[in-house]
Amino acid sequence: MSLILMTNLTMILSGSGASIVAKLMSEHVEIPNSDGEKVWSDFNHPVVMCFLMFAGESILLLVNWTGYLNPLSKVDHSVEHRQIHPCYLAIPASIDIAGSVLAFIGLFTLAASTYQIVKTSQLISVAILSMALLRRRYDVGQWASILIVLFGLFIVARTGTYESAESSNAVIGITCMLLGQVCHASQMIFEEYLLKDMVGQEPLYVIGWEGTWGLLFTTIIFGASKHY
Repeated sequence: MSLILMTNLTMILSGSGASIVAKLMSEHVEIPNSDGEKVWSDFNHPVVMCFLMFAGESILLLVNWTGYLNPLSKVDHSVEHRQIHPCYLAIPASIDIAGSVLAFIGLFTLAASTYQIVKTSQLISVAILSMALLRRRYDVGQWASILIVLFGLFIVARTGTYESAESSNAVIGITCMLLGQVCHASQMIFEEYLLKDMVGQEPLYVIGWEGTWGLLFTTIIFGASKHY
């Protein structure tokens, strides 16, 4: 039980820390203007943020190949498992790009605290999609929890809109966040379907290949954006 508690606590702290760091990265960047003078500006480039995120994930593929962290894995290596073909992992990577770009746009226009709370809307999207695609059923207690989260999101969205200096930007940010969480929920449902069909996968292998595909796709986006 202590291991599960520590794992959940680590996920909460790392997720919150990542949001704060990303918010700090998007503010007060010193860049040269057309006259060559350095001025302070906001760094609102969601694709660049995605590129950095996928770069970190792709490193895990190298770690997996070295086998350095294999002793910490719960995968039974004495049993032969059918490994996921890397091309399958290009699908969740592409969905992750769409969701992450929308989420970063929301982060640029919202406070980090509001961003982190609206991010919990992924729970609602996962519940709806899992019922529709995975034929999962939830009991009364689970639906009550989902409704409480939905009510909390409504309060946060209303408060964030009224308190924002530019309410139109807050509406855009919250809308992008909600759409981004639908994309991330779709990614999670696809990954669950894939991993249940092919049990015994190495987590670092899956995350590493998703990061590699994401790195490739964002690089292509960079190249294409130079022509427009």
